[in-house]
Amino acid sequence: MSLFNFFKKNKPTDQAAEKITTGNPPAVISREQMHNELTSAIDDRNFNEIKELMNAVTKDNAPSIYLALNFEDSWFPEKGYDRIVDIMANNGLVDLNETKDGKTPLTVIAEACHNATAIYARIVESLLNGGADANKTDSLGWSALAYTINKHGVSPTIIQKLIDAGSDLNLVVESDDFIGLNKRSILGMAYYNNKDFFAQLKEKGATMTDAEVEELQERGYSLEP
Repeated sequence: MSLFNFFKKNKPTDQAAEKITTGNPPAVISREQMHNELTSAIDDRNFNEIKELMNAVTKDNAPSIYLALNFEDSWFPEKGYDRIVDIMANNGLVDLNETKDGKTPLTVIAEACHNATAIYARIVESLLNGGADANKTDSLGWSALAYTINKHGVSPTIIQKLIDAGSDLNLVVESDDFIGLNKRSILGMAYYNNKDFFAQLKEKGATMTDAEVEELQERGYSLEP
């Protein structure tokens, strides 16, 4: 068979060609149907179906980003959850500042990112790029940066992305779990947890509270970790 006859025989119809180049407009589906089908697609890690469903999202059926923040799955955040979050976060109609159980998407991720930090860093990046507000606090008054600074082993990439996103570096948070003072600044928490983060935050203009400075002086500690 000549190449001419091959391409002539396999030339798509006008209708098929239009589908290839432009795609068919997605059908309008209800919020409940979107929720159910997206939940199933996420459970199956069916990325193509997730993308197709996201193409059918409207302001009336937009799903919750928390479908992709599935901490009930013991594999989270492994098995492609960072990819799922990225697909949903780039949609433009999914609310990335939705509050659930007093938490925002960023604060719930920041509070959880104790392992698989490279994956968590990609999730944080996707949320921020999609429009998540780094300064939106949860019901306890904590921001994503506060949670990440108040723990050990967090990826420096996450800290840097939250700083670059304009996080309030002088936020003061409260917790009964703190030793000594029950109110700590971002820099005050970094003092005890990570000297590199402390230096980075201080260079950016973060300060400790007067009470924190006084506490260090009373203990005979240096003001630098």
